[in-house]
Amino acid sequence: DHVLSDPTMEHVLFAGDLSYADGYNPRWDTWGRMMEDFTASHAIMSCPGNHESTVRHENFVAFQNRFRMPYKESGGTEG
Repeated sequence: DHVLSDPTMEHVLFAGDLSYADGYNPRWDTWGRMMEDFTASHAIMSCPGNHESTVRHENFVAFQNRFRMPYKESGGTEG
């Protein structure tokens, strides 16, 4: 609530290890519902951490399907 009530907050960078789902997709869904009010009203950019990539061989699948980043605009080859 504190962050949502700050009128100067326009965007945020999530610096990895967002949900600690560790390959368990229902935990991702719970995290998404918990963050819905915030992410619906603020621009976000997220960076994957080790819990999005290496635990249980998740390989960014859940992360990439939930957080599409503007890779084409930066000249990157993957999203």
